Amino acid sequence: MQCRCTLRRVGLAWSLSLLALLTHACGSESTSGLRYGPAELDHAAVGVIDVKSRTLFESDTLALPSDIALVGDNVVVIDNANEPALFVVDRTSGELLRAIGRRGDGPGEFRQPWTLDAVSGSTSEVWVYDLGLGRLTKLDVTTSEDAASSRIVNLGSNGATTGPIWTDANTIVSLGLFATGRLAVFNVDGERTGTFGVVPLGPSTVPATVKQHAYQATLVPHPERHLMAAVTRHAGRIELYRSDGSTVAMLDGPLPFEPRYTVGSNARAAVLRTGDDLRFGYIDGAGSNKYIFALFSGRTREGFPGRANFARFVHVFDWKGTFQKALRLDHDVLSIAIDRGSTTLYAVTHDPTPAILSYSLSMFVP
Repeated sequence: MQCRCTLRRVGLAWSLSLLALLTHACGSESTSGLRYGPAELDHAAVGVIDVKSRTLFESDTLALPSDIALVGDNVVVIDNANEPALFVVDRTSGELLRAIGRRGDGPGEFRQPWTLDAVSGSTSEVWVYDLGLGRLTKLDVTTSEDAASSRIVNLGSNGATTGPIWTDANTIVSLGLFATGRLAVFNVDGERTGTFGVVPLGPSTVPATVKQHAYQATLVPHPERHLMAAVTRHAGRIELYRSDGSTVAMLDGPLPFEPRYTVGSNARAAVLRTGDDLRFGYIDGAGSNKYIFALFSGRTREGFPGRANFARFVHVFDWKGTFQKALRLDHDVLSIAIDRGSTTLYAVTHDPTPAILSYSLSMFVP
């Protein structure tokens, strides 16, 4: 099997520059002589439903596909090792329609495109969050015209902002490595106006920013934007919030565990330190009208060198946080998207060739 080292969402290496990413060397899967428990958490007690994929788009044109989103009739994918940085594929035919987004720091350009957030109510627009530049750029994915005139929102924050979404036309919320609050709130101009939620629990001796890093998560909005879920990357937990900042639920998934980490330091601040015992939980998520789809790894770095941040399981919850079922995919994938009616799941994989996959769920998810 061809092995491709992955840059996206392998974990933020905490630094004030926000640009250093934890990377893993590619290697073969090994489950012998493990010191840190099972290589992958067992779903035998949970039960799974196997679902088979259809290859929607497969090409060496893709190098390191990462985040995926549905924008109208299109699938949009960030590619971390390409210029242009975004690929737009017809989600019915699988035809590559266009590639957009130059590399650079200027208007309409990207240094480290990180996450996608489809514009609510639009069939053509998406917000692209650039981690390296700390800004959001709105793109129309139905045109190949120069994006220099696209709307840009620079986010002002005193902590790393890791994945913003719009809850309405005037409000942005984001998880991040903040000293106070779980999520930061920004206005339409990118000015930070407040926080909500609480810093994850942990020993009082651990700085809040380190706790936030240990419990880093992906923020998953409901299509109507009145609810959002934070699916935790190195734990088996999910947090549910309303868009007004109130908490719906804090809950464990069917295979709960907590992050394994220590506190280190560099010349400027306390930092998170992790090792081969680090286990990956919910590495991505997507929201439909009825359900939260949380992509679950359950793997340790030791057991899956270079592959722990991929996953084959999807845990399905309703928007009250009640676990419904677990799906098992036929490929290791890195990111997922779902249509509003929960009928088709889309995913990106790297091996043996980078591809966009689709999974019909009409028989499995009511």
